[in-house]
Amino acid sequence: MNLEKLRSKLGKENLSAIFGEITKISATSIEIRGLKTGVGDIVKLVSNENENLNTLAMVVEIKEQFSYLSPFSFIEGFKIGDRAFISDAGMQIGVSDELLGRVVDPFMRPKDGKGAIEVSKYMPIMRAPIDAMKRGLIEEVFPVGVKTIDALLTCGVGQKLGIFAGSGVGKSTLMGMI
Repeated sequence: MNLEKLRSKLGKENLSAIFGEITKISATSIEIRGLKTGVGDIVKLVSNENENLNTLAMVVEIKEQFSYLSPFSFIEGFKIGDRAFISDAGMQIGVSDELLGRVVDPFMRPKDGKGAIEVSKYMPIMRAPIDAMKRGLIEEVFPVGVKTIDALLTCGVGQKLGIFAGSGVGKSTLMGMI
């Protein structure tokens, strides 16, 4: 790209950050104003006093000029007037083959002490499922090791299984056996 095209493009862009501010905080929700949001949007909250104090939250309700957020982590230290930025990318997670066998938190941060995970690409967490008619056939039996299930409810490699039952009837025990 030549310099003139770059100057032309930069001249048209609004390079100032658009942000809202926190107007009310409770233990489980945050009210902000000044951002045009939609339900499900991801917002980054940043402390005015400490740039390292930040967290993500999801818009769960909108009333007039206010948006109500549900934070993804603890919100100690945030104050009325702290900034809120809308995330253009939405909720995404980094994925790579290095995730195999690792222990991570819901934001894909390593918790097993084995160091950082190199991310090869980012994927949205909300996406359309693969069309059932375009998935591969399940051709290989997956022995779960529980004789009753193997005999009466054969499972296949790649198959999705749902285990539903009331509390206290052994779902976790069954998962441990499998």
